[in-house]
Amino acid sequence: MKSVLAALVASSLIVGCALPEEEITASDTGSGGGGGGGTTYQDTTAPAGLNFLIDGGSTTTSRTEVTLELDASDDVEVTEYYASESSEPPTAKTEGWSKFKRNVEFNLKKGGSLGIHPRTVHVWFKDAAGNISESLSASISLGVYDTTAPEAIGVAIDEGAESTRNSTVNLALEATDNDAVSSYFASESDVAPESQIDGWQDYASSVSYTFVDQSPGAKTIYVWFKDAAGNVSGSVTDAIKLRNRVIVSAGGAHACAVAEDQTVQCWGLDNNGQSSGVPGRLKAINVSAGRFHTCVLKTDGFAECWGRSDSGQLSAPENVSFTDITTGQWHSCGIRAEDKEVDCWGAGNHNQTTVPNDLGAVTAISGGALHTCAIKEDQSVVCWGTDDNRYDYGQSDVPDIGAVSSISAGTNHTCAIDTEKNISCWGQDVNQKITVPEGLKANSVSAGREHTCAIKEDQSVVCWGDDTYEQTQVPNGLRAVSISSRRNFTCAVAEDQTVQCWGLNNDGQIDVPENLRPEDTTAPTASGLTIDGGAATTSSTQVTLEFEATDDAGITAYYASESSETPAANADGWADYASSVSYTFVDQSPGAKTIYVWFKDAAGNVSESLKASIDVVADTTAPKAINVTINSGATKSYGNREVTLRIGASDNLGVTSYYASQSSSTPSPSDKNWANFTNTPRPGVTTYLDKTISLSGPSGKKVVYVWVKDAAGNVSNRISDSILLCFKLFGLSWYCGGY
Repeated sequence: MKSVLAALVASSLIVGCALPEEEITASDTGSGGGGGGGTTYQDTTAPAGLNFLIDGGSTTTSRTEVTLELDASDDVEVTEYYASESSEPPTAKTEGWSKFKRNVEFNLKKGGSLGIHPRTVHVWFKDAAGNISESLSASISLGVYDTTAPEAIGVAIDEGAESTRNSTVNLALEATDNDAVSSYFASESDVAPESQIDGWQDYASSVSYTFVDQSPGAKTIYVWFKDAAGNVSGSVTDAIKLRNRVIVSAGGAHACAVAEDQTVQCWGLDNNGQSSGVPGRLKAINVSAGRFHTCVLKTDGFAECWGRSDSGQLSAPENVSFTDITTGQWHSCGIRAEDKEVDCWGAGNHNQTTVPNDLGAVTAISGGALHTCAIKEDQSVVCWGTDDNRYDYGQSDVPDIGAVSSISAGTNHTCAIDTEKNISCWGQDVNQKITVPEGLKANSVSAGREHTCAIKEDQSVVCWGDDTYEQTQVPNGLRAVSISSRRNFTCAVAEDQTVQCWGLNNDGQIDVPENLRPEDTTAPTASGLTIDGGAATTSSTQVTLEFEATDDAGITAYYASESSETPAANADGWADYASSVSYTFVDQSPGAKTIYVWFKDAAGNVSESLKASIDVVADTTAPKAINVTINSGATKSYGNREVTLRIGASDNLGVTSYYASQSSSTPSPSDKNWANFTNTPRPGVTTYLDKTISLSGPSGKKVVYVWVKDAAGNVSNRISDSILLCFKLFGLSWYCGGY
């Protein structure tokens, strides 16, 4: 504008004329001036974008709100800017133009899922004339990061139990997160873990935990949760009391146990003080009963032994701490705490105490009569001893059984459990004691003298081999956590820590003291009641009941009734437990019948009831009277009115009564002269009964008629037999009534 005016002024001076009195204007908008006769100037030059930065040139951001730094020029003035993540140019009239500033805020599109999301922003500038610049663009990476920690909801130890004897417990975990919970950290310390330390485990709603401190007492477990971004929650806690397990060991003819309070008690044969010699105020963590001696691990880890000492079997190394101890017939061994190697002492006449030089560290040890076996750290088995051919039955010759988790040395045989829970036994092969039941999977095994016992995966117990002393007859319903077999008996600790022993009892070795039995408050568990194998109907008033029941210490009795009222433990009507029993209905009328059954253990705990139903239909089938003979078929009876009837009869449900008469008239079912058919009625089988009756009337032919009846009152067909009744006539000759 100034250059135009200067030219005009110069022109007027040159020609000597005065300037016209009109206003000269210029407009960036291109519109004419107001008023009379002025001229306008049209702006057609777009602004120029000079520079554009996002957050001062940063390459990444975790916020969707960023700062745009704008720089642009125009020959007149930049008035507005337009920013978008779309590269499509705006028009002058597009919504979204904003007043131009050097620094403005801009909201990036949200990232959605976690991760890095590239973002590009495009910017245009506009002047007052509506001219739009070329676009400028800049890029930045939007990181969507999780900064919200999981919410720890809860942890429950063993479903909220107050106490346990297991050093490994179950934790029920619950936590939530805005994305996902990835890990948990469980500890007996309340110090919160860093997200990168060792010890974090993959999250699951149910996990196992093994206590670091396995001493008895109250235990608190703290649990934290973590997400994939490393955010750690606050802690949740639960507590439980860890109690000692009862430990039992069977010896030659005595047994010993460590009670929950760590006191030791022994019972059975005491000819060498092996039972009565328990040191006063002794506290122990393990016990092993030998042939005539006993050894324990005290709470300080040192060994102490008592009983017979003629072979040095009581001379435990002094000032040596052990982690495990075992006894044989005349020797003892232990695993040293310091290096996990084996020390043995006592009789070594069969090399049972000669530990192999290359044995090294072991994890378990077991003493047999004249041999010893151990599991090495690589889970292989090594046995030594019984080099004397008189007693060498191969019990130390370990077969190729792979990795082993448990070992038991018996008198003349040895058994082990591999890591797949299969049992292998070797050594003396008599009484089938090394013949493992097919398909057996076990948690524990114990080799005795002539028998073997094992705890199956479901905690039930099975024994095999010699049964001369009922040493393989496991108590009903026993579910065990540990087992110990020796000469001719076995002892086990049940799930409720009750000690039970069975087998030979010539010295009281299976008479477990009452004070070793914790109070049993757990009722039996029952299932599967059927009546007559699940039949829908019966016409009999006597049926067969079949059921199953289990108990920690064993089922002792059952109670069956047509009443749903639970019986008291001391009520009349309890009967010795069996899995199949007979039951006679109290209400013998036809119709639907329901039978309720309860079970009881030795402590008097009564189970919940089982029930099953069956329809009793009317019995309309009459019995069959098969035959009757008088006096075994004799033709005459001399001078004696009393004769013996032998009656044969059968019924679909069983004969209950008979009727004998010299009258041929069929009796009514309610006649008072029906008599009990006292032989046990067997359904569908001919049953015979011998009964004496007295004949009436004078000498001559006597016919006896017989009918039989069932419980429903159905009367059979008539059968008969005859005999001549003879008396002496005037004391001279026999008279049979003219026959």
